[in-house]
Amino acid sequence: MLVNSANSDYEVDMVNNTVIVYDLDLGNASVTHDIVNVLDDVHHNFTNLIGKKIIYQDSDGVFDGVLINAQAKFVAFYPIHETELDKVNLEYRRYA
Repeated sequence: MLVNSANSDYEVDMVNNTVIVYDLDLGNASVTHDIVNVLDDVHHNFTNLIGKKIIYQDSDGVFDGVLINAQAKFVAFYPIHETELDKVNLEYRRYA
């Protein structure tokens, strides 16, 4: 799903129970800087985030993880620091 919000440009995909947010870097705010609004948009317009794993690829092409609370609100980022999705899935399991 391609999302062009007023704040950020991103695409959302779902693999199994993992939500993947890709920053499209089209000139608006980055997903990193607008994560609160991005998560809110995804939660209300794409899928319920509660109980799902969330990763995102920033505008430099690096994947990292996103932690949320029980209300699907942003808590923190955590490092994965991978550029290949295949490696992200393997690395991500260590944090699940």
